Formats: sequence, structure tokens, C-alpha cells
Amino acid sequence: MSINSLIQDVKFVHGIAPVADFNASTAYTQVVNMRDYQKCTFLLYTGVVASGASKVTVNACSNSAASAETEIAFYYKEQTTTLGADSHGAETLAVVGTGFTLTAETDNQIEIIEVDADQLAALGYNHVRVSFEQTVNHGRIFACIACLSGARQGGDKKRTVLV
Repeated sequence: MSINSLIQDVKFVHGIAPVADFNASTAYTQVVNMRDYQKCTFLLYTGVVASGASKVTVNACSNSAASAETEIAFYYKEQTTTLGADSHGAETLAVVGTGFTLTAETDNQIEIIEVDADQLAALGYNHVRVSFEQTVNHGRIFACIACLSGARQGGDKKRTVLV
């Protein structure tokens, strides 16, 4: 008998490995193929922030090489409180051309970005990635994990999403 659980229902993919000063220039997560999933949730985790800011946007991509891409609107939530707190802000729409800004106001921030496969399909795409454009020079310890859910096929042998 199988019991639904996070590790069975969600495919976790490395977006950006934990690194200090990850955003010395424009940085991108890996391109994720959503062909077999309805949702992709990007978990952005910032540790210590020295200074600076980054503009965060989401791009629908034509393939795993991002040969063509189109910026899309997306929803996100932020947790900008200290360690030991777990309340998130309101769900916010980030519009095309604006996205949102990671600032240096707080260490230990978590941002949650959610993308629906239908948004990509409407553009004729099924790949997605997040971009981080450094707007003010900074040092930031940062990592990102992509979490795919709403699988269109079951079982433990889910296809790779990095092609």
C-alpha cells in the first residue's frame, strides 16, 4: 500500500547550488522542463546578505538551452523574518518587466515562486527558469530548489526535467 508523501508526489531539482556571492552578474536557475508536471515551485533561500539587490524574473523557455525565452508574470510569497519565524507575506503578483527585488534588508529570507504549466503552454513552451539580474553589487549566500508537482505520470521512475 502506498501512502502519498512529499517525496513521492514532488520531484526536487537543483536550481542553483548554495554559493556565496552567487549573483556577481546575471544568474539563472537551471532550465526545468514541465512537460510532465502542472506546477513548478522555486524555493529561493538567502542566508547572509552583505548588501545590494537583484531583480527576479521568470522566463518561459523554448527548450533546455533557452534558445528562445519570454518573461512571464508569476506569483510569489516572501518570508523576511528572522530565523525561528515561519510566517509568510501575502501572495503577490509579479508583473512582466518588473518581477520583484531581492534586497539586502534581511538575512535568512525565503521566497516562494510558483509557475503553472498552462502559462507556458499558452506561449507554446514547456520549459521555465528564474533569472536574477544584479541591480546593486552585493554579496549574498544563496540557493534555489525547483519543486515539481501535479505529475502527469506516476511511479518512482519519473523522467528527468533537465532536458
